[in-house]
Amino acid sequence: MSEKSLLDPGEEVLWSGRPNAMWFAIRRAWWLLLVATALLTVSVILFVHFGRPASPPPADPSAIHPIAIVRMFQEMGTGFGVLGVLFALWLWLRAVQTTYMLTSRRVVINTAGLLPRRTSMPLEHLRFIEFRSKILGPGDVVFNETWRPSLDGWGRRGEGFIAIPDASRVEQMVRAAIEQTFATRSRGPWQ
Repeated sequence: MSEKSLLDPGEEVLWSGRPNAMWFAIRRAWWLLLVATALLTVSVILFVHFGRPASPPPADPSAIHPIAIVRMFQEMGTGFGVLGVLFALWLWLRAVQTTYMLTSRRVVINTAGLLPRRTSMPLEHLRFIEFRSKILGPGDVVFNETWRPSLDGWGRRGEGFIAIPDASRVEQMVRAAIEQTFATRSRGPWQ
């Protein structure tokens, strides 16, 4: 879908960009990637040390043999680790299909693909804008904080332009567009 098809009549694009897909996925699922890496590491260590142990014959039907516990940790660690990596790949794919736009009237976050999603926030409704500089990777420009589970990640997260290059310049552009919106109107929505 082109940027022009997302615009209302008389609306113009002030800035458009895409998130850095790798950093987007890391920001949305850092904790899950950490757990998946730990589980996969433990599974690999157990496989290297023990191999894939055969199930021992049960001497006592009510007792659990230690080899069965090792095998359970191997299989569960591998399964959950692979699921964590697949979820991070899903987030990477979502980032590749996402476009951010700042227009003369609103900010738009448009994600195409399997589960399309479009978020459109009028400039006069943006009460919270935060520039988040990062030590590693590109910065974020956050418009609101939400706590929600979704296919884009769980937990408290900022809704906005995530993992964009030159985020400080984009934040200044958003603030200038908001100021321009209120300067051209005689009355704002909160007055």
